[in-house]
Amino acid sequence: MNRKVLSIAVLAGALTWACGEPAAGPDATLRPSLMADGVPEDVGPYGVGHTMIQVVHTGSAGERRPLDVHVWYPAHPAGVTAAPRTAYRSRLFGVPLVPGTYDPLTFTIPSPLAHEGADIDARGPRFPLLIWSHGSGTDALDHAFTAEAIASHGFVVASAEHTNNSQDDALVDYINQLVGSSLLACLDALQPPCGGEAIGTSVKNRVRDVSALIDEFTNLNAARFGSRIDVARVGVIGHSRGMLTAMAAVAGSSALGIPIESRIDAIMTMSSGRLTFAPAEMAAVRVPILMMAGASDETQPVPVVRAFFDMLSSNSRLFVVVRDAEHLSFGSALCARMQAAGGVRLANPRAILEDRTVRTLLTPTVATFGSTLDYCSYDAFVEPVDIRPLVQTITGVDVTESNVPRTQDAREVSRLSVILAVSFFNAALDEQGADGLRFTRYLTPRYLMQHEPNVLSAETILRGDATCPEGQGCTDGRRSQR
Repeated sequence: MNRKVLSIAVLAGALTWACGEPAAGPDATLRPSLMADGVPEDVGPYGVGHTMIQVVHTGSAGERRPLDVHVWYPAHPAGVTAAPRTAYRSRLFGVPLVPGTYDPLTFTIPSPLAHEGADIDARGPRFPLLIWSHGSGTDALDHAFTAEAIASHGFVVASAEHTNNSQDDALVDYINQLVGSSLLACLDALQPPCGGEAIGTSVKNRVRDVSALIDEFTNLNAARFGSRIDVARVGVIGHSRGMLTAMAAVAGSSALGIPIESRIDAIMTMSSGRLTFAPAEMAAVRVPILMMAGASDETQPVPVVRAFFDMLSSNSRLFVVVRDAEHLSFGSALCARMQAAGGVRLANPRAILEDRTVRTLLTPTVATFGSTLDYCSYDAFVEPVDIRPLVQTITGVDVTESNVPRTQDAREVSRLSVILAVSFFNAALDEQGADGLRFTRYLTPRYLMQHEPNVLSAETILRGDATCPEGQGCTDGRRSQR
């Protein structure tokens, strides 16, 4: 099987195919496009739409908690043709700073797949809802390209900017500290600093965010999305602190006062954060879980992530280690963010927030997160703007085609994440799955190890009435418990 690294050009070409003539009529249900061996294609049969909603709910201390939410969804081909291509931007875009000294943030990230406000596809069965929880101090857009591709397979993917724990919060704190005053207000209108919430409080509020999103999509489904979202089938995806969010949502935490969110049917996690969960609460988790870890992740090494997996005992679960992946290798749009912000900063020395963005990506405040030099390909440094002079000024590295990326290409991690997510959630959220969870061949250790060169190791454990293709290396957890 030919496994190409996805580039923006490849994705754009795939969109032209996906959004020409419809792949099938309503009766064919437009199930995810499959390669000859039954593995989902990198990009599915749907066009992709994008929109923004704002959700306001109450935080754990009774405070007002507003959330900016990105939504990706399967779009009808006609709607995609009529709608403009999405350009992602920070909520700080265009906000005045210090005239003549610091200019407003202006960079945008062009989407390879999504079209803004395109009509949701009205054909076939309704689409399951996947809620994506980003990492600490990052944001929803870091994973935008992966989310788009998952949506192209027939899922609605919603990702909130977690208030008090997002990249925009960090940028507001940075500029306020730089000028020595509260130049910009926090999104929740509370007193600065806007970020830096304690991890226990942060996770508690993030789980409340997840519940608020499920509530909101239930309420908005008919009026905003033509009742096309199946809110009875809900999955959660989380990276880093988002992993803790997803896990806390299904395990609960009596210590933190986090109740179980019973409407979640499955979760998928990437790397992990550091938070203690009660063994009994973890052992009681019943929903299927797919966990991914980066083999080169120095922030949350494989044994740390594996410890969470080993605390689970009552559910069907998968553990996949991605070869050479670092902590931020799972951020599919980070390289595009670096290029976009770098291009603006190179042309304008007063672009202070672009400067901060590029420096944070190249030389992160937590060194073990990994630099964009580690996971971005050469074209991210030269197309459409050659930002290598800026990169060399910041890092001292003269970027060449032979010295980047230094570890695993983030595009390849995204491709693997898309195929795993589509395969996993199609199985875990199958509306026809009354006969039990059925793991496809792609979700089995033997297949992954033989056909995915970027998978270093894989383990699949079956519980309950789950099934796995014979001879594919799955472990029968029911037998080991007897």
